[in-house]
Amino acid sequence: MYIKEIRLNGFKSFADKVNIELGKTFTGIVGPNGSGKSNILDAIKWVLGEGSIKNLRTDQMSDVIFNGSKNRNASNSAQVSIVFDNSDKLLPTEYNEVEIKRIVYKTGENEYFLNKEKCRLKDITDLLTDSFSSKESLNIIPQGKIDEILLSKPEERRTIIEEAASVLKYKKRKEATLKKLSNTHENIDRVNMIISELEERVNPLKIEAEKAKEFKEYKEKIASYEISLLAKDITFYNSSLENRKKEKELLEEKLSDIMKDSSKDNSDIEKSKLDLLKIDDNISIVQNKLNEKNNSLSSLKTRKELIKERSKYEIDDDKIQNNLIVVKEKEASLKSYLNKINLDIKALNKDLNEKEEKLNVLNSSFNKINEKKNKIVLEINNYKRKEYEFKNRIDILDKSIKDLDKVPYSVKSILNNNILKGIIDIIGNVIETTEEYNIMLSVALSSCFNFVIVENEENAKDAINYLKSKSLGRVTFFPLNIIKPKMVDLETLSKVKNTPGFISLASDLVNYDKKFYNIVMNQLGNIIVAKNADSMVKISKLIKHKYRVISLTGEIMNTGGSITGGSLKINNITSDKYEIIKLEKELESIEKTINNSESSLNEFNKEEDKIRNEIYSINIELVKIKELLKEKDIDKKQTEEEYNLVSEEVKTLSSDSKSSLDEEFNKLLEEYEKEEKEKQELLSKLETLTKEKKNLNDDIFDKENIIKNLNSSYNETVKKINEIEIENTKNSVYLDNLLTYLNEEYSMTYEKASSKYEPLSNEEEARSIVNELKKKIKNIGNVNLNAIEEYERISKRYDFLISQKNDLSQSENDLLNIISDMDEVMKKEFKISFDSINSEFSKVFKELFKGGDAYLTLTNPDNLLETGIDIVAVPSGKKIKSLSQLSGGEKTLTAVSLLFAIMNLKNVPFAILDEIESALDEANVERFGSYINKYKGKTQLLIITHKKKTMEYVDMLYGITMQESGVSKLVSVKLEELK
Repeated sequence: MYIKEIRLNGFKSFADKVNIELGKTFTGIVGPNGSGKSNILDAIKWVLGEGSIKNLRTDQMSDVIFNGSKNRNASNSAQVSIVFDNSDKLLPTEYNEVEIKRIVYKTGENEYFLNKEKCRLKDITDLLTDSFSSKESLNIIPQGKIDEILLSKPEERRTIIEEAASVLKYKKRKEATLKKLSNTHENIDRVNMIISELEERVNPLKIEAEKAKEFKEYKEKIASYEISLLAKDITFYNSSLENRKKEKELLEEKLSDIMKDSSKDNSDIEKSKLDLLKIDDNISIVQNKLNEKNNSLSSLKTRKELIKERSKYEIDDDKIQNNLIVVKEKEASLKSYLNKINLDIKALNKDLNEKEEKLNVLNSSFNKINEKKNKIVLEINNYKRKEYEFKNRIDILDKSIKDLDKVPYSVKSILNNNILKGIIDIIGNVIETTEEYNIMLSVALSSCFNFVIVENEENAKDAINYLKSKSLGRVTFFPLNIIKPKMVDLETLSKVKNTPGFISLASDLVNYDKKFYNIVMNQLGNIIVAKNADSMVKISKLIKHKYRVISLTGEIMNTGGSITGGSLKINNITSDKYEIIKLEKELESIEKTINNSESSLNEFNKEEDKIRNEIYSINIELVKIKELLKEKDIDKKQTEEEYNLVSEEVKTLSSDSKSSLDEEFNKLLEEYEKEEKEKQELLSKLETLTKEKKNLNDDIFDKENIIKNLNSSYNETVKKINEIEIENTKNSVYLDNLLTYLNEEYSMTYEKASSKYEPLSNEEEARSIVNELKKKIKNIGNVNLNAIEEYERISKRYDFLISQKNDLSQSENDLLNIISDMDEVMKKEFKISFDSINSEFSKVFKELFKGGDAYLTLTNPDNLLETGIDIVAVPSGKKIKSLSQLSGGEKTLTAVSLLFAIMNLKNVPFAILDEIESALDEANVERFGSYINKYKGKTQLLIITHKKKTMEYVDMLYGITMQESGVSKLVSVKLEELK
């Protein structure tokens, strides 16, 4: 088993759909800090059922949903899928490919899917138990897990060995059994309490029952009327309760929805109001800054005018000075425009490079798709050739069966003769079995396979005469009216039934029409079937070779003790039938593969068309960008020429004027230009904030109206529910009284009363008769009229509870035995795994540390079910008394040694490691990498790393980047191709 693909959409920083395809070998994931690479491991744990927000590094579960960025809206949901290749059937399911998907919505609702079918988290947990694929598996190691393994309590650390020992399933079963045991205890206590109560009532009731017989006549007369009346009244109140109960449930569901919606809207309003306050604050700040900018610009403008005026009086040549000021303003304007052109050109060149880069990627994708298409076309052609071969082979076998090609000519001539009467079929054709028992059946029947079944001996004589007259050979016939069954005697059968290797009688392993019972039993009824040759010999010796014993592989122990065996080739109609079934299954698989491949081909064609259109669109855009660049270059040259001319003019005029005035005016122009630019930015920001404020106010207004309506609906619904509860309480009291009266007075259930007594034609008259009879009984005296029935009912109930108590006690003992058996299994498996892992841990530690010593110890060896586990690790040349004295790198290598020890001993399908070697220096990373290289071809590895040395050992490298703030992107490189 291995992970084929991981798909993310809207999970944490992965805003877009991301597909991570993995091979059977090693894959690395790299990227800068904060790029989101560890979110991939979070996604894997999350889809496998992780529910701890701490382990997912979030404050609440909804935080796993992409929360938006500067340029993107938040996602409405997060979903992650993980696809396992289950060809080795490590997961207990018939599917060769298993897809697990989890979706969470903003509302907090979680959904799980197993192969696109909605399921429970428990279904996924049960599927992954003991497969080293669950969220708690040791081979899935997030950041910090290394310290957790080493620094956790010994009792918590035992789960490592428990998982490796595959005893988690036993622990879960034990928990369920303990729960059953607790329930059984409670039931026994409850039964004992009821028995005690009944014991106090049985004897007094016996005396009352004898006394009550005197009043039986009146009681029977009352019962004939009153029970019908009670049944009618109970039916009425019961129906009323059911109807109102359903109505209440619907109202409560509605109330729950109202409360949920109201709570969400209130929360949204409060958040919006907080956002509104922030926007108001920002608007106030921007307006203040805008006022400051306007004042500053006004002041700068005044100063500019003053400089101009002053220049008229301070400069001798005022005409030159005025010209200089005008030219300088023009120079500043041209400079600003030239800067804008340069920025535009830079932006266009950037856009051009991005488009060309995208074009290269698209061309590369186009070529790859072409390669995949050609490969698929080749595969389709190969499969179609196989499809033709299989169909041809099936046709040949089918024709062979119909034409009886493998039946002797003499038998075929009898079966194909329409004149002969009473010919039914050959024995081999009327008996069917599974492929597992085909060899055994063929050996058991041997030449009898082709014996012909006929109705009676006269039919057999006619057929024999026909064979003689035509010189067609000999045939053995089995007349249905003569053949007698053969059987293994009961004493022998009881002797071999519990013998290891005993399968069954051959006659019990086949299917046939009942009319062939005598013939099937004649041929197979006295044949014993064993699992293999060894068990065949043992069984035959046990019964002193009284009957034939045949193994599933075709060896025969004959009566008397002779053995037949050797190479065997089954060549009959039945073997052809099984070959057809096998070919048809393979053909079905091939046809499905062809359909899937053709479907993939169509998808590739669509993708190719899409890329082709994108390439065309980008080429058009490139042409437009290049034209714009040409225009910008021309504009730039013209502006530069004009700017140079104006600059020369400024120099000329400046040489004829005072430099102090030039400097002052230049600074003023620069300051004015800067202030004007900032003012425009503030105006734009103010407009944006104003729009946001309006949208928020509208949203708050709408939500407040919704809440108002919800509150009204809430009050109305609560009122209705209260009314129903009051009515139900009354009806429930009436109903309880009626049921109690029916039970106590007549020892009768409502169901019995309804089925036994017919409705009365005149209800009022019946009620009158009942009242009259009750008056008469009252006049007789204070007697318990229900004593006889009550006594019988309670005595029966008492006996039943005694029996139930005995059953519960037996059940309790059975559960305790089951728990004891499971404890023994868990202790045994735990000890075996502990010893083997301890030994392997020591070996791996010495290899990784180039010496030293490490081992595991049990804190309480006498209690294997609860004992903790301590880790002792002493690197070569050191005296270490505690794990806390190890360096960060040594701690890492110690924990990694334990992980590798388990992987060496157990079938760990994959390992996912998140920067576990981050604390290692280059030399130890080299050791780490060399060791993990051993797992290539055995275990799939996905490693998140910063270490360049680790990257050398992976076959495929995925890079996680965050080109856009808050959004992770995926880039992949197949290193094996580069190598």
